[in-house]
Amino acid sequence: MSTRVAFIDALNAKGRCEIAPVRLVADEPGYGPLVALPSDDWEPLGAAEVGTLLSSEKTPDSAMFEVVRLPFADGELDDIRDRSVKFNLADGSQAAPIDPFGGRHPSIFLGHTDSPAGQRTTTIDQRVDQRTGLHIDNWDKLPLTERDRSRRRLAINLGPGDRYVIVATLDICDMHAVHPIDAPFPRTGDIHEYLRRGGNLRCVRIRFEPGEGYIAPTELVPHDGSTLGIEQPSRIAFWLGDWPTGLFPAAVS
Repeated sequence: MSTRVAFIDALNAKGRCEIAPVRLVADEPGYGPLVALPSDDWEPLGAAEVGTLLSSEKTPDSAMFEVVRLPFADGELDDIRDRSVKFNLADGSQAAPIDPFGGRHPSIFLGHTDSPAGQRTTTIDQRVDQRTGLHIDNWDKLPLTERDRSRRRLAINLGPGDRYVIVATLDICDMHAVHPIDAPFPRTGDIHEYLRRGGNLRCVRIRFEPGEGYIAPTELVPHDGSTLGIEQPSRIAFWLGDWPTGLFPAAVS
């Protein structure tokens, strides 16, 4: 299937996209024992790479990666940031500071996380207090044959700083086609095994500003966040749901 990003050509034209190889790293301070991380060799995204990421009418909504702008009024982000709830995996009843869908589409609020400036990747496994590197989520735990039916995740940057989202150019089904995964459902360790066995993987980072966000198939596509090279910290809030594409304007509209 491979990763498909809506409006990738426009995002790239605005200078928001870069690409780098992914490498397998052992014993990186602050990370798990083995992690997949982007190299430091970020380069502009070329026309060929844009072509491989372009979405089409055949791309199902559940597999689409969107970078969007939310309709916030002046000063509203500061208020939302003050009222947001700390991310807690064990709590499924957290009160959302807003409903970004205005009651039109069901969603589950997952909470927020705060990210200092200058972090290569931002996701932390709360169970062990270590960064995960590129990973896949498993809220729905669907098998590979049904993986593209998993719910997508909305992430909104509440500021004050910009952020990056990092997304692999291949999804977990692509990796399975090269190095088969023999498990009831795929896990982040399968990304590591793909790389350990010589699989080639690259990732794209896309910058998004406060008031912008992404809607992504995070159970299908390896991903993470980053604040590397950004001078201000930021807070990001998450929702989970089964939504059609095109609910919000593109971040470059």
